[in-house]
Amino acid sequence: MSADKSNSVKLTPRCDKTTATKRLSPRKNVNDDDAQAEKEDVERHRKAAANGGEDALFFLGRCYQHGRGVPRNRRLAARWFAKVLASFRLKAGQGDAWAQNRLGDCYLDGYGVAKDEKLAVKWYRKAAEQGYCLAQFSLGSCYQAGRGVPKNKRLADKWIDRAMNNPPI
Repeated sequence: MSADKSNSVKLTPRCDKTTATKRLSPRKNVNDDDAQAEKEDVERHRKAAANGGEDALFFLGRCYQHGRGVPRNRRLAARWFAKVLASFRLKAGQGDAWAQNRLGDCYLDGYGVAKDEKLAVKWYRKAAEQGYCLAQFSLGSCYQAGRGVPKNKRLADKWIDRAMNNPPI
């Protein structure tokens, strides 16, 4: 996926085990090479954010929230999230699966909003039903962990399987 969502082309990312695992796994034991790569990622995303790249704005918020590539700073994280949340809400309300998924991410972990796992599931479901594989994986993970919904292995497997078998556009 491009960091800049300003174009009208909507891409559905290919979900595979590596993509899904990397997306959701916390980083532990970061070595010097990883730390340098994270700093370089932050600089690339700053440039994209300066051009209005919504994914870049969100990425920078998460970096500051978790201290990845930059010192942890929740106040700066909130500023980055504030720059993009209005757009996510508008686009999500208009049926944009990418924005619905991002809004789900925000509510699941409290990125720039009060944490609300039930609301996260609502937005993930909207995007997942449109075939957006990252939302399908996130929805399945919510069912697997009982976040925002009761634990349900059958529904967890259903959504994760859909994500893993989702063909690219």
